Amino acid sequence: MAKKKNGTNNGSKSKRRKDLKYVKNDETSAQSKCALSYNGKVGIGFAISVLTVLSSVLWKIAIQNDLNWLNTSRHLMNQQNINLDSPLKRLLHITCQNNGNCREDELHAEGGTLFSGKRLEKNRKILEIPRDMQIWTLDCFRDEFVKNKLVEARHSDTNAFLVEQAFLAAYLAMLVKRNTAIKHTSSSHRKTSSSIYLDILPTYEDYKLHHPVTFDLKELNLLYATHTQTYFLVSKRKEEIESEYKAFVHVSSEFGDIITYKDYVTARLNVQARGFEAGPLSDQDAQLKELEWYKKNFGVDIRGKVTAMVPILDGLNFHHNKRNVQYKYVPESRQFLAFASKNIKKGTELFGTYSDRADLFPVYGFVNGDLSERTSVLLGRHRIVDVRVVSENTHVMEQKNQIIVYLQQDDGYKECVTEENVVAMRFKRLKRKALLSIVNRYRNWVVSFPPRDIDQTHGIAVDSAVDQIISTGRLLALSHRDYAGNAYSVLKDAIEELTQHNDNDNPLVMKTGGGNGLEYRALIWVWRLARHGLNQNCDSYDEFLCSKEVYLELDSLELNSKQWLATYVRHQEIVALETVIAYAEHSYGEYARSISNFDPESEEFFYRSTLCPTDTPGLKQLVGE
Repeated sequence: MAKKKNGTNNGSKSKRRKDLKYVKNDETSAQSKCALSYNGKVGIGFAISVLTVLSSVLWKIAIQNDLNWLNTSRHLMNQQNINLDSPLKRLLHITCQNNGNCREDELHAEGGTLFSGKRLEKNRKILEIPRDMQIWTLDCFRDEFVKNKLVEARHSDTNAFLVEQAFLAAYLAMLVKRNTAIKHTSSSHRKTSSSIYLDILPTYEDYKLHHPVTFDLKELNLLYATHTQTYFLVSKRKEEIESEYKAFVHVSSEFGDIITYKDYVTARLNVQARGFEAGPLSDQDAQLKELEWYKKNFGVDIRGKVTAMVPILDGLNFHHNKRNVQYKYVPESRQFLAFASKNIKKGTELFGTYSDRADLFPVYGFVNGDLSERTSVLLGRHRIVDVRVVSENTHVMEQKNQIIVYLQQDDGYKECVTEENVVAMRFKRLKRKALLSIVNRYRNWVVSFPPRDIDQTHGIAVDSAVDQIISTGRLLALSHRDYAGNAYSVLKDAIEELTQHNDNDNPLVMKTGGGNGLEYRALIWVWRLARHGLNQNCDSYDEFLCSKEVYLELDSLELNSKQWLATYVRHQEIVALETVIAYAEHSYGEYARSISNFDPESEEFFYRSTLCPTDTPGLKQLVGE
């Protein structure tokens, strides 16, 4: 939910600002207004056009009612001294006046930002957003155009289903396009909460100033370099969005005539950055038979949760450490409720939270800017592809060659494994199979940490997010002797468990209990991966020196410029790499000190400082397979 404000985008969202002349107190449901039917021209199909068949007398009555309503509305606004000088303020006014169950003296909008209008006590409810103001994927699936024209959209390379947010983005893009057309073709168009909300959603011009998905690959490479986690996540999302748009145009040329690629990218980013989760769905929302049809034909199961666009609530800026508003979805009433999560002084900006996540910039296009985000980094020496979008066979040979370096290490063996060691070679082939099964599983190669102060030089903040990379380290360090000699069966079971899942999100997990030697060697592998990553970013290896040098570069750059954001994000990735190194060094050092029989020359604790040659008998055969 990135909001561009006063030339900055730290923890905030871009909003489109347009001067709107009229508001109206009556509101129809979002889903009933959103049925789309196109006959090749954008404005055709708007339901109100059927009123043209009514008599001129009825038109005169309707126009007179409009004038009466407008005069009454203006009179009330003047009485209440309400200055509706921004679209968000107008949207808030309509919501509070109608069915938002809020008070404008408590919830105040200035420009595109929400503030407390008075002191708010902790747990005070400040806003309700009813179902008829929300836009759900369920509404999208029920739309005749989507259901009949877009339902068969698939990724062309893999024939895989598109994700839920892709369909909602296509639907939202059509709503925005229709809303714009109505404004330009109908002089009697009344501003409802839905039309104002569609007006103030960020545009492509807003996003291209800061969101990396709008950058071309050349610019991404210059700013972030291809080896970084940010480049991987952004390029992966760009590839996915482009494939989605092509899929929609392939099944409906009419969609391509109406919605440009930039239109779709804008809607996709709005859904990605501003969507909330509603659910679980009940019979009040939809019958099971209907939901099963959507699951079968769209490939999306929305029974447990559904993506929802929630006006006003998505107007909150988001900063995990500054949060003072909490929100929740109530299935019984189908409302989103917002509460004060602490005592809030009058005039305080209201903040929600995305939770303590490490991918703010690739997903939302902004950073907190104060080092308060989690740091994370992608480790590994191979290329990762999104197999939902790109066929896994596209880069399979390249990846097979890349993972050989993992098999050249032969930790746990004093001598390089050759075909003469039948048991070890048999195990090595299984290990290669396991590596190929996780080569594209992002969660096997990423690690994140809680925020670290810039001046911190000792003491490492670590939580459970480090566990998975250690598990991957166990796989890389595994020998057939580990797990009390049962390593082959343990690894085989792990691979079988992984293949039972149809998605590519679940990582392969190597459980603990493999022995002190395996844990020690696994930490060595984690250290190696982080060292390789740091080597790609820095010339200096002194503890935390690289990140400090990069941090100093920020002072010479324009705040929140593309270069400033790139340097900030690079700093955060380097901090993660330095933290991995410090954590691994501390941990394997503790193992060495705490184990009474520790002997670095024994095979149990042996790790190789140089790679086994690729022409080693057995390994050479693996390279060619």
